[in-house]
Amino acid sequence: MGCVVEAGWHYAQAGIVPPARNVRLDFGGGNGSLGGPAHVALPAAVNAHDHGRAISTLAAGVADDVLERWIPASQRVPCVDAGLEATVALARMARAGIAATQICHDAATLEAGISGAVAIAGAARKVGIRVEIALPVYDMNLDGYVSQEDRLLGLPASDITGAAGSRAAAAPIVEQIAAVEEAASRAEGGGVTVAFHAVGLPWCSPALFSAVAERSMATGRRVFMHLLETGQQRRWADAAYDSRPLHMLDEAGLLSDRLACAHGVHLRDSEIALLAERGVTVSVNTSSNLRLASGIAAVPDFVRAGLRFGLGIDSFGWSDHPDPWSEARLCRLVHRGRGSDHSLDDSAVLTALSRGHRPGDLVLFDLDRLAPDRLEQADPLALILARGSSAQVTDLLVEGRPVMRAGRVLGVDAEASEAELRARLRLPAR
Repeated sequence: MGCVVEAGWHYAQAGIVPPARNVRLDFGGGNGSLGGPAHVALPAAVNAHDHGRAISTLAAGVADDVLERWIPASQRVPCVDAGLEATVALARMARAGIAATQICHDAATLEAGISGAVAIAGAARKVGIRVEIALPVYDMNLDGYVSQEDRLLGLPASDITGAAGSRAAAAPIVEQIAAVEEAASRAEGGGVTVAFHAVGLPWCSPALFSAVAERSMATGRRVFMHLLETGQQRRWADAAYDSRPLHMLDEAGLLSDRLACAHGVHLRDSEIALLAERGVTVSVNTSSNLRLASGIAAVPDFVRAGLRFGLGIDSFGWSDHPDPWSEARLCRLVHRGRGSDHSLDDSAVLTALSRGHRPGDLVLFDLDRLAPDRLEQADPLALILARGSSAQVTDLLVEGRPVMRAGRVLGVDAEASEAELRARLRLPAR
């Protein structure tokens, strides 16, 4: 059922179109009204990249570290039911004002990937936000991809310096692709889609990239991949593909508007231009990249090249919680330049924050809670950019349908799900 939204300020395109004042937005009525004169309405956030974790790796004893050390350490995080974890993770996102998210679901077997996708899809439909589930396809280098030089730094990987490195014990490519499509047949619908997750350059052969690109072109199914997140990955890719890894992806047919990439921290100017020309979208994950010492993406160069980008939390937010507003603030401060050189303006950050939102994806901020000290001339949007967090989000609509009202997620009992998760993680009494 729809509802009526009342707001003192409505930003239809935040940062681009001036706000309307004292608006009343009718989304079908019938379910009461939301907001009020002290509320700011603007497009809801879209989480461009995540892993759907409800258990913090840091809280589980896995310290932030460089990715190549963090990945094996993160295997110590306990596993719980995929549906329960997704319910908790997605409800937290809804409370933060996120209307849609991408989730890379890592699964140990093809069967686990299919059942996990079904469980995540069920949780997404209950919570009420849209989800793209990316299921992994890979065929090499699961034991590591860095060079002997990097191993001297203590990185736990084999001496692999090129594409001829050891191959993982993975199912045949055709079976992996079929499993993703089987998951799609069972999980899609009601705001849920399934994508191929071609995990990344060190883990996928050119033959795999070509096979995925062929199926994507034939079916229209989207593809997601991790791209040049760390300096070690950059060195590996340069050694493996004669410093032209993106040209290999282009020759494989992977670069298109159906592809989204996470990170892109170590892209070169010519690669940024190529991605922009092909219509690829990149998820910028500033908090994650800082916490894992991966580096800082050249976001101003993305803007200059016309490369589309969104903002992703990567289950690794600055506060260890899914807070897209804090993520946007960090992105704005880190990437905008120095002094008067504001090479990344606020409109670009706000566009990225809600990239992929649909009409009726709306979030309400309580301005009294955000800025009780404000004067009449204060710009609400500037206040949100400088101070906003999930703590001031009161309501969320997804395609005009209330998903959260007055801080309460409507489709699930979020508190009960959190309590169940804590109970399952509790160690037995000794």
